[in-house]
Amino acid sequence: MTELKVFQNSEFGELSILLIDGKEYFPATQCAKVLGYADPYKAIKFRMLYLQQMADKE
Repeated sequence: MTELKVFQNSEFGELSILLIDGKEYFPATQCAKVLGYADPYKAIKFRMLYLQQMADKE
């Protein structure tokens, strides 16, 4: 089952979360913006590269 859930916070505003079979999927770019990254796309790209490198080491 797929469901869209919206969280609201006075400090961060709205954040839409996608629920698929009970598992939450967060919009990475929107989360990076909320966290204050100057360049959210770059932050996500580098994080994904880091995670891939860690997975390759296992």
